[in-house]
Amino acid sequence: DLVVLAFGGNESGNRWLDLDRYHRELTQVVKLMRGGRRLPCLLFAPLDQAERDQRGKAKTLPKLPGIVAVQRRVAGEQKCAFYDTFTAMGGEGSIWRWYRSRPRLATADFRHATPKGYAVLGKMFYKALLKGYADYIRRLSQDPGR
Repeated sequence: DLVVLAFGGNESGNRWLDLDRYHRELTQVVKLMRGGRRLPCLLFAPLDQAERDQRGKAKTLPKLPGIVAVQRRVAGEQKCAFYDTFTAMGGEGSIWRWYRSRPRLATADFRHATPKGYAVLGKMFYKALLKGYADYIRRLSQDPGR
């Protein structure tokens, strides 16, 4: 079993979001979803998300990096895995680059990937899982008493 939680996209548009409160509430959600058991869990960070500035260029929503940081912290505190989708896709401004790429990997709302973009994200996540597993096996082989 694995509890996978993907939050933060909708919240990133809330300029009044209190990150301390978000931390407390996300912690409670993780605990609730695990049902008081030690189920393995994964927090999946949101994609880069943006709004157009006065010049028409998409700029990352100001709250998004803070949301990702809180999710990383909660994952560590709750002993969950964490996948930083935001950083994996290129960090700040990446949704704009994905939108302008050919084939287009993000939609014009600057909040979602296209089907091709989601396929790219899926492959990146899969490669990260394989790397994490390989690193784990390597650590075990270096310390057989573990």
